[in-house]
Amino acid sequence: MANLAMLFKQAVKQLPYTGLSQSNTQEILELQDTQGHRIQGIAWRPLINQQVLQFYPPTPKRQVFRDGSFLVIKGSKSECRYNDPDCQLNPAQWSYVGCTKCSNLSDEVVLGWISQAYEYLKRDKGINRTS
Repeated sequence: MANLAMLFKQAVKQLPYTGLSQSNTQEILELQDTQGHRIQGIAWRPLINQQVLQFYPPTPKRQVFRDGSFLVIKGSKSECRYNDPDCQLNPAQWSYVGCTKCSNLSDEVVLGWISQAYEYLKRDKGINRTS
């Protein structure tokens, strides 16, 4: 059973140049660019409902479809593929791809999605550093 708060902290330890920010309603896993600016966008979790999670990239004006075990988000310049063999990801979770039952999933599955979102955000923002 995934503990989203703990997984966000684990992601900060495992994924270089990441940090957490928090508002009154949500916690955000952010990426730092090469100039030290924070880029919101890897993953969000609301503080009230611990089960819901959403991932980069936003889905409005993008094609979202399934391709075998993958949920695919395709824009005009990039494509993101999340491995989702059990169809747990919702392509319209507050205008992002996400899940409403993430705490019922394994840590490995959820951390895999967070890691994939991190890689996609780095790619799309042109951030090439790895450590």
